Amino acid sequence: KSQIRNIFGEIRRIETLNADIRQVKFLLLLPKLAYSVAKSQKNLKPYRDEFEKWYNVVNEGVKDDTFGKRFDNFVNFFESFLAFHRVVAQKD
Repeated sequence: KSQIRNIFGEIRRIETLNADIRQVKFLLLLPKLAYSVAKSQKNLKPYRDEFEKWYNVVNEGVKDDTFGKRFDNFVNFFESFLAFHRVVAQKD
């Protein structure tokens, strides 16, 4: 849980940056996530796989100048993903 929250914290920090730096910092999220998954003692692979799908969608926005909108949608998705994860974790 804390590994996922760390990634979300980084996403929130990226959200405050200007557009050019935001794109660069966003590209560095995937390696950070890979490190978190490797570091974690729990199986976070399903979370990584879902994250990668959205990551690739946002990254495609660099080519057609829709990165900002895609990134905003990604932040909203990730926030709801965390809320869902919290509810599921409480049931287990």
